[in-house]
Amino acid sequence: MTLRDGETYGRNDPIDLSAARLERSAVKLLLQYLERARQLQKLATSEADPAFREQLLEQAQAYRKLAAKRAKDHALPAPDISFDGL
Repeated sequence: MTLRDGETYGRNDPIDLSAARLERSAVKLLLQYLERARQLQKLATSEADPAFREQLLEQAQAYRKLAAKRAKDHALPAPDISFDGL
């Protein structure tokens, strides 16, 4: 694409590549948040101490909320953060 004064903008433009990297990193972090939430929930299923189990579940829910915020902040589709506990 040619802009005024002969400037070009397209797939190889540094601005375009930078935006793509930011989006990829946002998605990567969102997925990491969801994975950590899943891991914490799995740990909670085998935890015998009810108080510690509750802490694990609360932390898992916090990671789900972080993922939802990341999605919203970067105009990404909202992940399913529903959580039934154990």
